[in-house]
Amino acid sequence: MKLCVILPVYNAETYLLDCLQSLSNQTFMDFCIVAVNDGSTDTSGEILERYARHEKRLRVYHRAENGGEAAAVNTAMDITRLMHVDYVARMDADDICLETRFEEQIEYLDKHPDITVLGTAMYLYKNFGEGSEIATPPADDADIKVRLFHAAGNLYNPTTMWRHDWFVQHQIHYTESMRVAGDFDMWIQCALQGAKFANLQKPLLHYRIHASQLTAQNTDALNTAVQISLQKLVARLFPNLTEKEVGDLTAICHGFGNYTLSLEQAEQGIALAQRVQSETQSILGENRASLLAYLLHKATIWQNLLPKNSFSG
Repeated sequence: MKLCVILPVYNAETYLLDCLQSLSNQTFMDFCIVAVNDGSTDTSGEILERYARHEKRLRVYHRAENGGEAAAVNTAMDITRLMHVDYVARMDADDICLETRFEEQIEYLDKHPDITVLGTAMYLYKNFGEGSEIATPPADDADIKVRLFHAAGNLYNPTTMWRHDWFVQHQIHYTESMRVAGDFDMWIQCALQGAKFANLQKPLLHYRIHASQLTAQNTDALNTAVQISLQKLVARLFPNLTEKEVGDLTAICHGFGNYTLSLEQAEQGIALAQRVQSETQSILGENRASLLAYLLHKATIWQNLLPKNSFSG
């Protein structure tokens, strides 16, 4: 078998059938679906079981209790480790694949053996069929690795497909202690292990926006998880920094509206962004010039806030 699709499901009864039908309708057909029902309290489990009766490629697993996306994905990844497949793809239960998604991603990966993880652009919509906009991530590995510092817009998780053997060899997984941002931590793991990324610029997925996602994106837990993951990358790319300096530099790289810093941490982060400008050698294939420019840009933003600061310690 060429491909396995990982599908975590939790209380997705409103959207799940559309998702499953989009998988069944793929022009590429040599794949299976590992769906993990993560302790849903709605009818998601029943929908999966009914659909599996006629979609023989769908394999359904049920977790007794909800453990969060990371736990559900890791359950699926543990199952795939026993499979002989070339690629694994991610999918979310509230999204819809275009019919040629798998065909186009597999064709690209077959032709580019140096690429480890491949994502795509995607359509963003609130109500399918009522208009959408296109979200386009960076195309090349060097720019994607810089975009990791934004903690957004680097790889769109439900569009991704990766080389199965490479993930098994390097023991890549979601970090279950993080109930949020597990995908971001996984991409950091990949980068640190030498993975090469790419994104197709063609939208191959419809990504549904709804209130529960927007709420999750504004939690302290998300900011903390991103900070912990990004520190690993900062430490690798700037090996001359102390542990505290890594934390201070990382702290000015991201934020989601409610993110606050102490005055001292902001000042230290600004000074460090300026200090590392002499470290121009790429370490993991990142576009170093763009990375250093981004750090200066973030330093300028925080610097402009300092005179009228409202930071909390």
